[in-house]
Amino acid sequence: MRLMARWLTLALLLVAAAATHAQPVDESGTAMSEQAAITQAVAAHTRWREELDAIATADRAQPPPPEGVVFVGSSTIRLWSHLAQDFSQVANVLQRGVGGSTMAEHSVLEHQLVGQYRPRQVVVYAGDNDLVEGHTPLQVLHSFARFANAVRAEAPN
Repeated sequence: MRLMARWLTLALLLVAAAATHAQPVDESGTAMSEQAAITQAVAAHTRWREELDAIATADRAQPPPPEGVVFVGSSTIRLWSHLAQDFSQVANVLQRGVGGSTMAEHSVLEHQLVGQYRPRQVVVYAGDNDLVEGHTPLQVLHSFARFANAVRAEAPN
């Protein structure tokens, strides 16, 4: 699992470097209007309201330490039962997976899942659910670029 995590991290960093200025696209690969992007954001927040509320409740009960490493993504992250132990050499591991979520949704939920924590690093695994839903690899790339841009906007370093 550690080797897979390292490989995925490297692959996503390379993708982010190649696509840092992508704009939102719809299912056909066409650039989305601002209104369409807002609609997508509202849908994501509605779909994942219970999980986002559970995360907020957990954060209030035990606030995460600052400068952590946020692991975010779909069920692969959410269900990784030994994530903190597998990354025991990393201080302040924060697990913020949302099972069944898409990269497109992560790009609009970035603040709730990553930005609010002001992490020193972000590890993301998502996109496979997008593909299952029929999105193309290029659309997943655009969603990832939107996510990476949102992270960089909140935490430029």
